[in-house]
Amino acid sequence: MHCLYCRKEIGLLRRLSDSEYCSQEHRIQMRTQSARALRNARDYDSVDDYDQDSTIFVKPITGIICKPPQSESSVVSTAAFGLLLIAGVFIATLGVSDGDRPMAKSRELSFGSLDSIRRTVRSYATVKLQDDFKSGLSAWMPSGSSAARGDWSFKDGFPRPARLRIWKDSAHLSDYQLDFVGEIEQRGMSWAYRAKDAQNYYANKIVITKAGPLPSADLVRYAVINGVERARASTPLNLTLRRDTLYRVQMTVKGSDFSTSVNGQMIASWSDQRIRSGGVGFFSENGEVASLRNVQVTDKDTVVGRLLSYLGLMRPMMPVL
Repeated sequence: MHCLYCRKEIGLLRRLSDSEYCSQEHRIQMRTQSARALRNARDYDSVDDYDQDSTIFVKPITGIICKPPQSESSVVSTAAFGLLLIAGVFIATLGVSDGDRPMAKSRELSFGSLDSIRRTVRSYATVKLQDDFKSGLSAWMPSGSSAARGDWSFKDGFPRPARLRIWKDSAHLSDYQLDFVGEIEQRGMSWAYRAKDAQNYYANKIVITKAGPLPSADLVRYAVINGVERARASTPLNLTLRRDTLYRVQMTVKGSDFSTSVNGQMIASWSDQRIRSGGVGFFSENGEVASLRNVQVTDKDTVVGRLLSYLGLMRPMMPVL
């Protein structure tokens, strides 16, 4: 992982608390530059402004109360606590065998317990999914019915969504952060979250309300329950837009609470309890043409979660003969 400000590699200890910047100073400087760029509307003049080597996007600058950064000592304490806790469980598990149990049976039970611990560690570990579509659409499940408009296509290496496709690796998630970059070619760009299938999902879309060199747009949201659209609402995007604007979208999906930021600005937040889990998807409706650059989904992005993600990737120990 490399710092988004200076491009230097981020140290392992720093990575546990911040996987994007090598220091708090660089995070603040990057936010300051991003805010200035948003005001001047210079960062979104062309596709080249998007860093193709990066899959991390600018965090919302306004509308969010930021917690004070953790000190290095608190990060070390948290990491040490997690390691000691897992080590304790590991030792306790190895101690379940008794002297009367045959050695082969004891080893079998011990390593079976290790696999159980490994599964438990992974269930609490940070999950980060990324896709730049360079390998095609094999990770995206097609869905929809005769009402859907065709299937996805590619232009200049970027996919153009059509009927709803759901990211297979995200289908089991419930709470997560969605980040993606896309461009509207005609009318609007649509995406789904908490998507169970083509009949049940939440949807957001950016819709162009006034065309021209300096267009206006709204964020539209609604739910599809048993195939029926419900509770449509819209919020204006108070952003300086251009015809070829790249839209950097960040959504937070947590419990019954949702929020959406576009190009670093918080646009809307709301609550809804009807769909509890489901993955991320993209689609288009009649008249809409949009293309995607990159998609990322992050789940359980905490210090402990990142630590456990490293431990969860460790291969189980081989038995000693």
